[in-house]
Amino acid sequence: MVFEITLFMKHYICTGGCDGESAVSGVCQMEGCKSEGEALTACNCEDGLHAEVDQEKKEVNEEGEESETE
Repeated sequence: MVFEITLFMKHYICTGGCDGESAVSGVCQMEGCKSEGEALTACNCEDGLHAEVDQEKKEVNEEGEESETE
């Protein structure tokens, strides 16, 4: 009998472009990042690609662009 165990943990990433990642919540500390000092975003991805957070960021950006043109 074979059991497959997938281990992953919540981690926190910067969505400001610096690709910062932390095991604990906090703020981006990367000097020069456009999100420096802003809260990191929780991510539960198992593959390290942060696709769910990247998709949410894309949707927020699109909504912001739509609001500006209305």
